[in-house]
Amino acid sequence: MRLKNLFLSAAFSLASFLAVSAKDTPGVITTVGGEKIECADIDTRIFGKDLKYKLVSGGDRIELAQDKIDFFQLYYSDAPTELGTKWRCFYVMDDSKWVKGENKISKSKMGWAQCLVDAPTSLYLIIISNYNPNTGTTYQYKYYIHRDEWDYAVEIPAISKLKKKAVVAFFTKLFQNNKTMLNQLNAKGYEFIESFFAHRIKTGDSNGLSTLILEYNNTVDKK
Repeated sequence: MRLKNLFLSAAFSLASFLAVSAKDTPGVITTVGGEKIECADIDTRIFGKDLKYKLVSGGDRIELAQDKIDFFQLYYSDAPTELGTKWRCFYVMDDSKWVKGENKISKSKMGWAQCLVDAPTSLYLIIISNYNPNTGTTYQYKYYIHRDEWDYAVEIPAISKLKKKAVVAFFTKLFQNNKTMLNQLNAKGYEFIESFFAHRIKTGDSNGLSTLILEYNNTVDKK
């Protein structure tokens, strides 16, 4: 599956990941130590952070603590020999505190998040479902930035809900090691960030953030 198709299908694959399904979902778990565990089935009905899986050789479902897992990937149903995107859990830092330099990290990790753009600066998505008996199920989309050298992820502010000044402040800090994008942000202000979303900025569309982070990775200052 190509990257452009990944952007379009991210929300759908995440919904499928969270859905209750009796169908086995094969994949690979990569542990913190670098060991790769080939699984006949990874339990996608995850509500906690630990992972349950079955080995290819069969047997009972095994449970592995999240802290022992670096990430896992599922095989695509339409390309059963090709692994899909990474799923990780992170400690989280609030965006406003990160901008101010108050590096206070959450005490517990967030739930499993799907990688939309991978390394060196990665973009992750997590969808939180909320059920109301009167209105049904609604979904909240949250996006996170993670760098290889970080042991946490920073939540990206809801761009359509923040004041322009706060959006510029967030990306000014993010672009500190990218003179190309920082110069454009300083010159154009909020409109530079908005340009990645075009008419979709009010929807929080993942395509806009994916495009922005891809451009960031492509132009980041080389050491």
